Amino acid sequence: MHNIYYIYSTLVEKILTSSSTKAAIKEWLKVHKISFEEIMLNNKLFQIITRIKPKKSYIGDQFTEYYGHRLLCLPPYHLIFIPIELIWAIVKNYYNRYSGRGGYSNQNCLNLWKEALSKITPSVCISLIRHIEEEIDKWYNLEQVFNRLEINSLIINLTSISESDSD
Repeated sequence: MHNIYYIYSTLVEKILTSSSTKAAIKEWLKVHKISFEEIMLNNKLFQIITRIKPKKSYIGDQFTEYYGHRLLCLPPYHLIFIPIELIWAIVKNYYNRYSGRGGYSNQNCLNLWKEALSKITPSVCISLIRHIEEEIDKWYNLEQVFNRLEINSLIINLTSISESDSD
């Protein structure tokens, strides 16, 4: 059984787009030893890339696979799946609840942040991870139910409504 880590990832190689500069496209073609004519227009050069463009590859995937692990890519903007976001929420809530206690000096603020961070113990982290795993399972199961449902499209033909219907 492989361990699962929750991490952000970046592309191994930047993916060019149709708005990439001609110089960037030519450089990419040269690096990949793909021949082209120097006088070709940008759109023709980009057509070459789209025909042979490699699959997206992420540094995190390569790193974790090298060490025998699997990378779990989470959907963006679903903060309930990201442990550090829940941890940060706990710390901020604690700080906000007790801010002003003892005054607003720099030292008091720093001490309060340290106190708030001390609330994140290993048992809190384990609890948050379990909670997130339950959420992922719940969302996955809901997605499976949704995929099994037969949803008939609803089509309303507005041109067939007569004037008497609208009265």
